[in-house]
Parts: sequence; structure tokens; C-alpha cells
Amino acid sequence: KRYHVVVVGKCAGLYYDVWENVQELVDFVPGAMHKGFSNQQDAERHYRLAQHRNWVKIIRNPGDDQIYGPEADTM
Repeated sequence: KRYHVVVVGKCAGLYYDVWENVQELVDFVPGAMHKGFSNQQDAERHYRLAQHRNWVKIIRNPGDDQIYGPEADTM
């Protein structure tokens, strides 16, 4: 497991999991932005910086709300 930060994807945020479980959040998302980290501190710092720079963005396909929940709850 690693820390993964999704900045642009179907759900944005910080995840601690194997890549295969996080990958679906960015697959087939135009302009997806994500990065893996070995520790939580660096991952949190990266996500806060992305928030500060207004880079965090949710991009959804029809039907994604049923899979990932309401878009408003994903950041």
C-alpha cells in the first residue's frame, strides 16, 4: 500500500491503498492528475497545495454518481 493523491479525477482526495484500487478514479478521465507517496505527510502537503492552487477538480461520466456517491461529497 501507498498514499495516493487524486487531484483531478472522479473523486479527489488522499487514499491509502494499492494502486489498482485507486486507479479507477483516474482511468478515462481527461487531464487526470494523481501522484503516489511513501508517507502520509508528503501526500497531505501535496493535496493541500493543489487545493490552495485551485487545481482540485471532479470530472464525472454519466452514472458515476451511483458508483462514487454525490459529487459534492468527493472533495
